[in-house]
Amino acid sequence: MSGDGVESSPEVYQEELAVLTQWLSMAAAAISRASGEQRGSADASIIVRPEDFSLETAPGSERILGFKASGAKLDEPFFYVRTDDDLGQVDGGKEIILPASKLPTRDGGDRLATFFLAQ
Repeated sequence: MSGDGVESSPEVYQEELAVLTQWLSMAAAAISRASGEQRGSADASIIVRPEDFSLETAPGSERILGFKASGAKLDEPFFYVRTDDDLGQVDGGKEIILPASKLPTRDGGDRLATFFLAQ
């Protein structure tokens, strides 16, 4: 984010960026754990989509585990699982969704891992 205007100032959006960073970190850890990746190899198993900064397991997985800060389906951060039937769809027609607001404040990472593993 660069530019001279307020809309491009990281300082103005510091709180929002910190919250987004927390969500992305938690999502990356849960996706990595649920996909069975060893600690330290998460970078190879997760891709970031530049158009919306969503996170997903790498192509070739049996099911895609992902996170989006918002989207057409929900106007809040959410986690999703897309199975074999839906792998060809980038925006997932049949995604199973868990809104971030449904995660408990405490132990949210455990609930998220359970969601990913149960689908």
